[in-house]
Amino acid sequence: MNKDQVPPPNNASNNSSDSPSLAWFRPASLISTVGGIGYLPVAPGTWASMAALPCAWFIFQLAGLLGLCVAIVIALIAGIWASDHLERVTGNKDPGHIVIDE
Repeated sequence: MNKDQVPPPNNASNNSSDSPSLAWFRPASLISTVGGIGYLPVAPGTWASMAALPCAWFIFQLAGLLGLCVAIVIALIAGIWASDHLERVTGNKDPGHIVIDE
């Protein structure tokens, strides 16, 4: 290949490093699976909801209602970005391991 030719883009579905089981530590996977909770074999959405409760309580105690509202907005924006990214990488619409929406 000479210097004027551009290599073809990688196909995300053929790139094993983008599979969710191998890339759980990537930012989009980490956010959308709530730190890997989405990969639990039983009731990952329930576990994610239970993990959110102490986090919300802590934020509320530390920063009050306004701080909790800001944290919710940040989680919403980050969750939309991460979930969209992970869906595009895996080619799977609404995979079960995405639990940020719980």
